Parts: sequence; structure tokens; C-alpha cells
Amino acid sequence: MKNKTELFYILLLIVFVIIAFLFFGKNIYSPYSDIGRELYITEQVKNGAILYKDIFNVYSPLGYWVNALIVKLLGNQLNTFYYIGLSLSVLTIIPIFLISKAYTNKHLAFFIALFLVYSCTFYPSISNWITPYSYSIVYALCSTLWSFYFLHSYIDKKEKKYIYIASFLSGLSICFKYEFCGLYIFILCVAIYKKEFLKTFLYSVIIPIICFLILLFQGCTLQTFQEAFIYMIGISKSDSTQYFYEYAKIAPTIENIKYSFMNILYQNFKSIFAPICIINFVLLIINLKRKNKSLALLLFVSLITSIKSLGGISFEIYGTYFFPLLFIALVSSLYKTEKKIRTIYLCIICFILTIFYFSFTVTETKKLTQINTQKGEMNIPIVFYNSTIEILDYLKDTKNKNILIFPEGTIINYLTNTTSDDYLYYLIPPNNDIFDESFIKDKIKQGKMNYIITTNIQYPWFNEKSFMTGWGKEYIEIIKEEYKQEMIIGENLKFYVYKHDIIK
Repeated sequence: MKNKTELFYILLLIVFVIIAFLFFGKNIYSPYSDIGRELYITEQVKNGAILYKDIFNVYSPLGYWVNALIVKLLGNQLNTFYYIGLSLSVLTIIPIFLISKAYTNKHLAFFIALFLVYSCTFYPSISNWITPYSYSIVYALCSTLWSFYFLHSYIDKKEKKYIYIASFLSGLSICFKYEFCGLYIFILCVAIYKKEFLKTFLYSVIIPIICFLILLFQGCTLQTFQEAFIYMIGISKSDSTQYFYEYAKIAPTIENIKYSFMNILYQNFKSIFAPICIINFVLLIINLKRKNKSLALLLFVSLITSIKSLGGISFEIYGTYFFPLLFIALVSSLYKTEKKIRTIYLCIICFILTIFYFSFTVTETKKLTQINTQKGEMNIPIVFYNSTIEILDYLKDTKNKNILIFPEGTIINYLTNTTSDDYLYYLIPPNNDIFDESFIKDKIKQGKMNYIITTNIQYPWFNEKSFMTGWGKEYIEIIKEEYKQEMIIGENLKFYVYKHDIIK
């Protein structure tokens, strides 16, 4: 009967995910940002492009490979990406329930998972799990949660197979996104302590080695890897990136941590991360002193997998990927206190929070409108609707042509089946910082694009107004020399269309 109840709760959670997907699954809150890159690179990989060698990329390859394979099997449509997000959400909610149940009980675990469905999975920003800023980080989160579940099972049941599974999944996770590498290192430390290091390590490097060999087989050289690594380091240290961290109050500075505490109830609980990290750290010390090793394990892992949260990141920016374990650890700690505030009160709190986030998502969804394209339907902000319709209509007969849209127009490339430049397709300020200015100008002068299109989208988070008035001003002059301005499309969101009639 016990297992039937747990199965019922898991199935009910899946039903809630699907119901939410039917209402919110096609929402793209920032179409002219990262999601366009996710669609475009996947399409190019599906068509045979080699990451790092043929197309500029600073992310791990595995997520794009997996998505490209799925797209090849199921079709190159927006619906395929929506279903990828839905599948990932289901696969992630299950370990959330299982981990929560291991530390509380099945009833509270259900409400914890239900809350995380509406607070994280469908959060109305580019950091949701269906149309995220990066599918790789959702893959990584899913792998990390399953990895921790099996690590807990190993410590609880003392069966070696569980640490091997945990290490394999943790190695898989860092092949998607390095942010969760803390758990990988911790698992290897546990293996050393338990004298299981060699076999555990071998399981953990299976996927990384396979990824490396695939890249070598595809023709990537050590120089290719070196250049990619230099670009990755360069972007992380660029002035634009550092400004973004300060603007978003992500940097783990004393000032940002103070800001998080002072604004803990401001703007839909956006600034709760630093306080929760610090509270969980205090709870970790308390449970270590009480020799409650199991709960201390959860608290410790929640911190090492969420260290990026210390600066006060929000749900809008990355937060939905680091919140689940932090929240599970906090609620589990409360559950272990006096019976007065156990299951019933914690379930009520989780349910109230669920309603709050559901209502917030519904409110934000009302700011969107549906648009139909040849790749499927999507809901985008009303302010972008007319301009997007007009640019898609203008480019409807441009199939198989080369169109470069500055700075983040790859969603238009994807929707019109056109290609962009291998390096400049995503020329946001951090990318501009790491490329040599003459390199960018030379690429524009080559005149290989049939169209170059610029937009007036503002970038205050990078201390820039727009490409045309900020970091792209000098490039505009080069564009005007090589291309003829055809027209200006749109009012709020404007597309400045330059056409090149004869490719040099």
C-alpha cells in the first residue's frame, strides 16, 4: 500500500506538470535572447555543423548533441523543443519527490515537489525548464538530482552499485554544465573515504571521455579546444559580464548579500537565495554537532551545488536551477524539529506558495500573445508581436539564404530556415569583448551575408542601450558601406534591414 501511495503521488505530479505545460508550455518570454541560440545551434548541429570547429560556442556539447538527435528523430519543430522541456521537467520532478520523501514523508514530499513545479519549472522568464536560456543546465540539474538520490541510497543502504550510478550521473551532469561540479568532487571524496575510488572514478569519466572522443573524431584539434577554452575564460572575465553580475546582483559580495536580506520579500521572493544559503549553512553546523549525518549530507550538497546563489541570484536569472535542493534541505530541517510544525503546517505553507507562484505565472502569461510560424506556435510578449510578424513575412521567401541579425536574432534564423555567421550570430557585449574588433569588421566586409539586420533592443544589464547606439556603432558604418538599407520594420521593436545583392 505504501508503494502504491508513492506511485500515485508521482503520477499526480506528472499530471500537474502536463496540465501546467498545456497552459504555459509554449511561452517564450524573451524570444530575442538565449533561447534563439538554443534553437539555432541545435538545428545547425542536426545539419552537420561541428561545435567549436564550425560554429562558435562556449557551452558544453552534450546538450546540443542530445537535442539535435531528438530533433532529427521527431522533427525540426518548436513542438519538439517544448516536448524536450516537458520530458526534462518530468524526469527532474521525480527525484525531487524521492529525495524529499527520503528526508520527510511522502505527503510533504508531494507538496514540496508541487511547489517546485510552479515556482521553477514554469517560472515566467528565460530560466524556466521548458524553453530555458540553456537546455544543458536543465539536463545537468536533472542528472545532479538523480546523482544525489543514488548517493543518499548508497550511504543509507551500503550497496556499492549506488555510488557507481551516482558517479556516472554526476559525470554526465558536468558534461552538460559545469555548475554542479561540486557534487562530482564530493562523490569522489566519499569514494576515497570508502576505498571505492578507482571504480567510482572510472564510472564518472565514461561520458566525459566519450564526448572528448566524439569531438576528436569530428575533426576538433587541441588548438580548437584551446581556443574554445580561451573564449570561455574571456567571456567570464569580460567587463560586460562583470557588469552583468553586478547589475543582477549575482556577484557574492557583502553588499549584494546585504541587499538580498533587505529585499527578501520583494518582487516575488526574488532575493531569497543568499538568506537560504546562510540559513542552510547554520543548519549544517547544527546538524554536524548533533551528529545527524544524513541531514548534514543534504544540507552540505544543497550548498555546494548552489554556491552560485550566494550573491543573491533571482528566479529570473539562473535561480530556478539552484533552488530545488536548497528548498528541500530547508524544509527537511524544519520537518526534523518539534512535531508542532511538522507535516500539516509545512504542507500548507508549500501549498500557499504554490498558489502564489501559479497566480504570478498566470499574470505574466497575460502579457503574451500567440504567434504562428512555419515551425509551430509560440507565445511571445505582445510588444514584440507586430514586428516579429512583419519580419517573418518579409523573410518568408529567403529559405537557404544567409542572414545575420545583430545582436540576438537567431530565433528568426531558426524560424525562417536561414543560416547566420558562424561567429557573429550571437554578438552580445560579452562576446564582442572577446573578439578582436578588426576580426568582426573583416567578417562584415567579406559580404557573405544576403542580409544583415540590426535591432534596437536595449541592454541595460550590460550597460548598453542598443547595438546600434552602443557596442555596434562602428560596425554599423561598415555595414552601410557593404550593404544597402532596404527598410525599417516595426515600431517598438525595430528591424533595420540591409541587403547585399551580389555576394563578393
